[in-house]
Amino acid sequence: MLGLPPSSFSQQRQPQMDNLNALNEMFGGQLPFNPAMLAGMQGQQQQTTEVTSDPSRLYWNLIHVSSMLWLGIYAVYTEWNTVGKDRFASLLWMNPTESISNGFTGVQFPLFWYFVTLELMMQAAQMFFQEGQAHSGSMLGSLAAQLPHPFSTIIITGLHYRTLWSCLVQDCCILVFVIGIAEVISAILVT
Repeated sequence: MLGLPPSSFSQQRQPQMDNLNALNEMFGGQLPFNPAMLAGMQGQQQQTTEVTSDPSRLYWNLIHVSSMLWLGIYAVYTEWNTVGKDRFASLLWMNPTESISNGFTGVQFPLFWYFVTLELMMQAAQMFFQEGQAHSGSMLGSLAAQLPHPFSTIIITGLHYRTLWSCLVQDCCILVFVIGIAEVISAILVT
């Protein structure tokens, strides 16, 4: 490992074993654990383990981020072209009742329906392509594989809903961020 010869690992473990044997002799051989087992555990902790993540998870996250960025940018662009930058800038400092009296009426862009449609399409595609493989890397998913049928089904269903909810919240946060940045930029441009 790490370009070192195997003999250097055994040389590093020898002082650990000597220390543990001395500790065992100090307590009169009454340690409640095996020093060799403890040294093996320490050796395992020192070795770096590489966690393999599912590459498709990275692609789904990239699809979610890029689609929400494009939706947010499209919504801002449409609002700027329809109503102008003044309306976006006024959202930062005006009361909603004042904006109606100044002639700004209603929502021009049906962002909610576009968001719901896009979210449903992405979630359905993700569930279709992954077919229950989405939770194989999580600790709770591996626990569900060990449990009997009714309990594993409940846990896997809960994990699916948790994934749906976390993607929904992340996508909403991306949209709110893009729209908020657009409001600040329009306020700077107007003043």
